[in-house]
Amino acid sequence: MKKLFVLIGVLILIFSISTVSGGLFGLDTIDCEDFSVEIPEGFEKQQTPSDYQPDKHSISLTTGLVEVGEHYRNLKLSIVPLEELPNTDNANIVDDYNETDLKVVKCQVSDDYHFDGDNVTYAEFDKEGKHFYLIIESPYDMDVEDINLNDDVKMIKEMKESLKLK
Repeated sequence: MKKLFVLIGVLILIFSISTVSGGLFGLDTIDCEDFSVEIPEGFEKQQTPSDYQPDKHSISLTTGLVEVGEHYRNLKLSIVPLEELPNTDNANIVDDYNETDLKVVKCQVSDDYHFDGDNVTYAEFDKEGKHFYLIIESPYDMDVEDINLNDDVKMIKEMKESLKLK
C-alpha cells in the first residue's frame, strides 16, 4: 500500500513538473509598446545594433544566421504603416490569399529601394479594431516559387490569433 502511495505521488510530481515546464518553456513572445505576439516556429528575435532604438510600434523577427546555401527570411509586424512596404506598382504578384479580414500576397518586387529583386509575402489584417501590416522578406537569391504561400498564411493566422493588444 505504501508503494502505491509513493507511485501515485511520483506520478503527480511528474505531471506537475511537465505542466509547469510547458508554460515556462513554451512558445516565446515578443512585444512592443502596442502589442505582443508569439514568435512563430523557425523565427527568433532580430538582433539590433546597440545604437539602434527599436520601433515602439512594430516587432522584427528573423530566421537567423544560416549555413551556406540556406535562405533566411526577415519578418516585420507593425500597427502603423511600414515605411519599407513594396510599391505594388512595381511588384509582380504571383499568388494571393483573401479572407474578409486577411489579405496576403506573394510577390517579386522590382525597382524599389528596399526590396529590389526580392521576393516577399505581404499581409494586412485587423484584430480588435486595429489594423496590422506584416511583411516577410526573402533574400534576392531565393526563387519566388520557393515561398510557400499556404505555410505563410498558416503562420500569419497563428500570429494573428496570438496577438495581444496593450
